Amino acid sequence: MRGFLKSAGPRNNIVLHPEEAPRLVMLVDTSMGCCSGPLGDSGLNRACPCGQPVATLAADCSTVYELHLDADSVRAQVDDHGMPSGG
Repeated sequence: MRGFLKSAGPRNNIVLHPEEAPRLVMLVDTSMGCCSGPLGDSGLNRACPCGQPVATLAADCSTVYELHLDADSVRAQVDDHGMPSGG
């Protein structure tokens, strides 16, 4: 299909551009690629500020540049107008 990109990540994950989730923090055991970016091949490597692992970032020069929010760890919320909500 023209204009669409199918992610290579796990089914039902929510895929974002990494800059859309700036408050997530890197976990210490992240596998790094040749350009010092996370490969995303070792499971969850990003956490909420509270420390709960919630996402996998793939952002090395040899990989796609995307953030997968784990479907088992997060849920989407919308306000009364159908807009994303932080609550």
